Amino acid sequence: MTESSRPFGVPHLPRWLVLTVTLLVAGAFALPTVAAAPAPVSSHAFATYDTGRVRIVLPSAEPSVELFQDANSSVNAVLTATSVVELDPNGSGYDVVASATPTLATSFNGSRPSASTGPWALSLAADLAVRPTSETQWNGSVSSPVTPAASYGFAELRVDFAPTPSGGSGTSLAVSWSVSNWPLSEPDDLVGVVFSFAASNAPTTRSCESTSILSTGTCFGSPLDSGNALWNGGFVGVEADGTAGAVASVGWSPSATNGSAAPVLTGVRLDPSGGADVVLAAPSGPTAAVGSLAFGLSAPSVPVLPPTIAGIGPIYLIGASVAAAGALGGFVVYRERDERIRREL
Repeated sequence: MTESSRPFGVPHLPRWLVLTVTLLVAGAFALPTVAAAPAPVSSHAFATYDTGRVRIVLPSAEPSVELFQDANSSVNAVLTATSVVELDPNGSGYDVVASATPTLATSFNGSRPSASTGPWALSLAADLAVRPTSETQWNGSVSSPVTPAASYGFAELRVDFAPTPSGGSGTSLAVSWSVSNWPLSEPDDLVGVVFSFAASNAPTTRSCESTSILSTGTCFGSPLDSGNALWNGGFVGVEADGTAGAVASVGWSPSATNGSAAPVLTGVRLDPSGGADVVLAAPSGPTAAVGSLAFGLSAPSVPVLPPTIAGIGPIYLIGASVAAAGALGGFVVYRERDERIRREL
């Protein structure tokens, strides 16, 4: 006996094939939507750039920058220029004889650095009021009277940001600065910028005796002591370490800054509020005091993970039950129709 053809010339399909297709289609409708991990979002960011491993965020038009790891936004670090200082050596340390605070500037103007060749770069510049003060660096916050009449004059602070390639498991950002038109600087005084550096989930901050930004493991150096500041101690950077190793770092050696000259004066202390304070200074030349550093964040390659099913338990069970019932009903209908066709032969 030959098998009869169905209308329109379509032959009988094997039962197992029809059942498989029915189950797959029903299951596809029952599964919740696959949810991807959201990227870190900075509200009202002044500028952002994503390197593919690290997201660079400038929260506002001030010299402060945050780095977020693309694979895990809880891995992040921040670097902020908190003040510009004129330092006078006193034998055992340095006295601050004048200071200027970026947060007191009227506004910073953003532009692209003229010498920039990278895919993204930003320059922030503002005129800062320079005011006299008399206190030892690190003995307290660098504060100045805010009365306009107390100002010596105005100096321009310019800070440039540009992503740079880095070795190891890190992605770094080049940060360069210049301070021009600083008033009344004495020949032996130094003009520099004070940076605040901190990283999340990194309880230990250490000085680095030698480093390329975020090389494998931790850098060679000692954890910073909360009671002492380090001045010109042969270190070339600082690093924030978590339980699994280096999280973020700041380096100012020529190897970290692509050959830029190291600052004449370096000072580091553990900030009581968290992280570290870093002062980098140089003589105020005929035109400006300049310097640069590299600010890096640990950023391993993103692993390929299987899709994650996101859904509410009861809703998922109800959907799965409906899908199973639909598949079973479809199978029963198919068997009845198949038996009817066989009886008609």
